[in-house]
Amino acid sequence: MMNGLLKKDFVNFYNKNPENPISENSVKLICNSFNNNDFELTDVNGGGVAKYSNPSNYCVLAIEFENFAKNLPPRVRNSINSDVCDYIVYSDNIQHFLLNELTNTEPEYVLPYKNTKGQQTGKETKAANQMLTTLNYLLKVDSIRLFIEEFKVKKCCFFNTQPYIPKQINEEKLINAVSTFNRTPASFGVPLKKPEINSLGFEFWSFSGNQTYMFS
Repeated sequence: MMNGLLKKDFVNFYNKNPENPISENSVKLICNSFNNNDFELTDVNGGGVAKYSNPSNYCVLAIEFENFAKNLPPRVRNSINSDVCDYIVYSDNIQHFLLNELTNTEPEYVLPYKNTKGQQTGKETKAANQMLTTLNYLLKVDSIRLFIEEFKVKKCCFFNTQPYIPKQINEEKLINAVSTFNRTPASFGVPLKKPEINSLGFEFWSFSGNQTYMFS
């Protein structure tokens, strides 16, 4: 379903030359499906890994959205910012709809930090901005917005291969956070406040190290 909406409705909406429509067959989109108990997605460019637990064996589809955006025809690609999230992941039973950004970033660079160029926002904020950008692009297309609204669980998920403690958790309950983040083999992520994302009906969750998204 989402494949067709992206290849047709999304492309047509952002086509700067609508009198010259783009054939769906000319649009590159990679989508993989999973129905096993546990599976992973990887970011070949950044080395990030997202881990999932799927005990009910839902059929889960994973669209390589960043790859899709970068390979759009120029008259579409020039209408959108290429700095979008890595994956759209959703279950075909209309339960879970996720935007995923994957990274393998050292903990000191995940949260805001300073370097020779001055204050930097950190990878967590950058990932949130990438997923917010993606959300805004998707929700402007009516058919895609209506499709997304059907899902019960809607989340933006930031996966970092290296363990770290999010700033909000660090400030609010450090001792419990350390215990939570050290659990193995899997704890199931930490919700963080991201008002711009939350205002669009999505939660923001952080996953790192062995933390795993649970399709429940």
